[in-house]
Amino acid sequence: MGNNILIGLSGGPSAAINSSMAGILHAATASGRFGKIYGAHHGIEGVLSDDILDLAPYCDERSIAL
Repeated sequence: MGNNILIGLSGGPSAAINSSMAGILHAATASGRFGKIYGAHHGIEGVLSDDILDLAPYCDERSIAL
């Protein structure tokens, strides 16, 4: 496995945000190029305040079904 990835989307739950997250998780998982996948609460605010979580529990096929 290669590098880790950090996803920092912001905005409220919406079809666009949800689809974007599912697409990112699906592509990152399917590629096998990333070690761990992390998410930042509230986008850049989470990055700046170190509010980061491991997204591994959400990276199974059922969770990211498109």
